[in-house]
Amino acid sequence: MMKKIKILVYLLLFFNSLYAQSFIASTDYTSVPINQSFDVVYELKGAKANRFVRPDFEPFRVVGQQSYSGGGMTVIINNKVVQDGSASQKWIFTLLPTKVGTFTLPPAKVLVDDKWIESNSLTIKITQAGSSTPSSSQSSMSNIKPNKSENISQNNDDEIFLRAEVNKSNVYLGEPVILNYYIYTRVDVRQYGINKTPSFKGFWSENLMDNNTNAKITETTINGKRYMVAHIRSIALYPQEIGSLKIDPLEVEAIIVRPVATRDPFDIFDKFFNDPFNFDPFSMISPSFVTQPEKITLKSNPIQIQVKPLPSGAPPSFSNAVGNFTVDAYLDNNRCFLGESIVYNLIISGNGNLPLINSTPLSLPDNFQVFDPEIEDAFIKSNNGVSGTRTFKYIINPLKSGIYTIPSIEFSFFSVSSGKYITLKTPEFNIQVFDPSNANRNAQTAITNLKDDIQYINPIKNLSIFDKLIFSKLFVISLYVIPLIIIIIISIFYRKRLKILSDFTLQKQKKADTEARKRLKDAYKYMQENNAKQFFDQILSALWQFISDKYVIPLSKLNIDNVREIMKEHNVDDAVIDDLIYFINECQMYAYAPTSSNVDLKRFYKLAFEFIRKKI
Repeated sequence: MMKKIKILVYLLLFFNSLYAQSFIASTDYTSVPINQSFDVVYELKGAKANRFVRPDFEPFRVVGQQSYSGGGMTVIINNKVVQDGSASQKWIFTLLPTKVGTFTLPPAKVLVDDKWIESNSLTIKITQAGSSTPSSSQSSMSNIKPNKSENISQNNDDEIFLRAEVNKSNVYLGEPVILNYYIYTRVDVRQYGINKTPSFKGFWSENLMDNNTNAKITETTINGKRYMVAHIRSIALYPQEIGSLKIDPLEVEAIIVRPVATRDPFDIFDKFFNDPFNFDPFSMISPSFVTQPEKITLKSNPIQIQVKPLPSGAPPSFSNAVGNFTVDAYLDNNRCFLGESIVYNLIISGNGNLPLINSTPLSLPDNFQVFDPEIEDAFIKSNNGVSGTRTFKYIINPLKSGIYTIPSIEFSFFSVSSGKYITLKTPEFNIQVFDPSNANRNAQTAITNLKDDIQYINPIKNLSIFDKLIFSKLFVISLYVIPLIIIIIISIFYRKRLKILSDFTLQKQKKADTEARKRLKDAYKYMQENNAKQFFDQILSALWQFISDKYVIPLSKLNIDNVREIMKEHNVDDAVIDDLIYFINECQMYAYAPTSSNVDLKRFYKLAFEFIRKKI
């Protein structure tokens, strides 16, 4: 058994050594007009990065960023993911020029096995007008052909192929299309991994399968031949453009083994009754037959999707929701003092283009302040698409006391099944806002009345010795003084509380630390579970919400570009601001990077704690 394990390790090392390490920066253009954005791609091949450090993009403004891995192999043994041997990672930044001239972007850096690797630099010319000039090659390595010794070939036979299938090819604008990829094979599959993903131009995409989940294996017969079928990917596509949209092919690299010699002619016949994905790597040295590993590239078929416009006659409350939905609403509380907030919850449930549904404006009187809603999603992703709920939480801050009515909200969507627009309404809500100054006057009146009542207590005659002791002068004074002191203390505390509640800024600032502690506690839980993605989501949420609450800036108006100016206005040290921006960029990168499982989460947790409690 140990001998087989050692052989397996050598095989893995052999296949991994097929890739050479390289870290390349590339862009599609050498010249770009000032009003056009462009992408800069940093690609690491042949290794996994523990850390990525982006360069200073001045004078360009970063308007988008993403990262993903691909191009490698996922080791499959007995239809189980044993190791993610992904040999390619990409970090993509969308840049927008801010001035004319010729500029050089310095190298980016990645940390691989405690060693820093730098990319090449890029020179971009920004013109005042005109069209973009494409580069001769997208990167210095992109046109290098594979070495012949790597034995990479495009598959042209019918023993193994990759097929893309959609549940529908004629849809309305915004109607989800479910795209599935299947590997059909009659040979043993040693490894397979996605090499090149389509761009899905014209679509919003949502991945429906966990990339680390084992492929579901089924069996089918095509033209009298038996195939084993592996379902390797499922994606929901939401068309955003009208017309004929093309889904480009997906490319998958696979290592397969074919029997090239046998002592028993029935051995090959028997293999057709085995599971090709339930591969035994030691069968290559079996005494009954000899196999030869071969690395091939599989390419799926392209697909055309016809997207038709939605019918005319959409109601005014329609905002591109397509599917089948229900709507509901409720208030966290319907009575408050001035300075307190009321939370209005709008809940949209169902299936369709749920991830693309935007908030609906609240129609309120002028003496109300409404903030951009917080969005809470509870999505269920399956092979049928995305379903679940999206909740919009509106924080309403009343500016004047009185009794008010929050009118109903109309929500309209297009039902594909009925071919009609459907409009739903939420119920109306009545709220009552109290003036804290009136409440304070009532409290003072109560104190005065209580004082008067105590002053006119008549003495009681004919008391026993025990009664005389109890109702001595000192005792009577204490009965008068102690309650009065308690009432005065309560009154002072109550007035202070009302002052805090009436000062919305102070209220938000006091809330900042509490909310940040709560989110850091959730981040600590995910750190213990080694759930890197959820950990970084909570860290980023804690930082942004803390800055929003402390400096009383709506969360929707905060971004990496204006946070520097906001904190400078509040006299935060420049070095602290630089450290914070760098830290946020790191967290954002690792939140989407597939290598985040190798990151020291404790270090990020400690830094986030220090920023919130001490620095900002």
